[in-house]
Amino acid sequence: MLWRRPRVLVQAIRWLQSHACSSHETTGDVLHRLPTSRWCTRLSHRGLLRVSGADARTLLQGLVTADMFSEHRTARFAMMLNAQGRVLYEIILYQRKNGGYLLECDASAREEIMKHLQRYILHSKVEVEPEALQVWSLYPGVPEAGGPLPQPGGVEALDSDPRVRELGCRLVSTPVFNVQEMWPDIQEQVLVCYHKHRYKEGVAEGVEEVAKGNCFPLEYNLDYMNGVSFDKGCYLGQELTARTHYSGVVRKRILPFELSGSSDLPPGTSIVNSGGKRVGKVVCCCGDVGLALMRVKEMTQALTSLNSDGRSVQIHVHFPTWFPA
Repeated sequence: MLWRRPRVLVQAIRWLQSHACSSHETTGDVLHRLPTSRWCTRLSHRGLLRVSGADARTLLQGLVTADMFSEHRTARFAMMLNAQGRVLYEIILYQRKNGGYLLECDASAREEIMKHLQRYILHSKVEVEPEALQVWSLYPGVPEAGGPLPQPGGVEALDSDPRVRELGCRLVSTPVFNVQEMWPDIQEQVLVCYHKHRYKEGVAEGVEEVAKGNCFPLEYNLDYMNGVSFDKGCYLGQELTARTHYSGVVRKRILPFELSGSSDLPPGTSIVNSGGKRVGKVVCCCGDVGLALMRVKEMTQALTSLNSDGRSVQIHVHFPTWFPA
């Protein structure tokens, strides 16, 4: 089998030195286009925690939006909320083969999340520790993704991205694992390539895009990305989230946008309609694509972003392909 081929030490060292940067493409190259072939990116901005122990699943059940007791594949998307129902952290949880979970999060928030979990352990049999593994994104996936995914040596978790299938696969591996040795036809790309693809698909990620304590989970499409259960019962922040869902009213949502040219609009840039009314704001931007928090009813109008220096840029906000009709 392909994944049983022995790893070559020289290739592993060469990979560590390259730190997930393509030897053929620069950041500027991928600002305006995405590769058409199969590609992967090492997600150096993501970190991991190990959550283990007899009570690990029960602890997580009370702190995350996803149902930890439902039948699921290896990976599941969720958010952690505060008591007021506002988002603290977006996470991906991987069930480990030998029990317990790996918790993927923004690397800069890893220590905060560890302390947040430890605050609720009390007398539970749970251990939370940093894990020295790495996260990869593979697009559009791996050849075996249509059936049971393989678990080759050096791989801790491998599954379709639990948020939307358009993001390909998520892989968690040991530091010396070499994706290109496993799948030679996959080209390694710089991190900005992954971000731009994610923006095109309308998926926010990390503390810079999902502002801690300043946004609500359904505004970030948690209900459309398999990240919340409305049947699981109580968890921290559940009451307001359920009330919003059952009211059927979510006035603002994260949506992708495109610009007529590369502009790199700064976060917070206002988006106005033809009448000059503010209907949204830029959350992040990379070249000619980005994410905006928009009033959904206003997005069909002609829109313009207003820079702090008074310049205006035409902006096209749209629903991603995976949005429900």
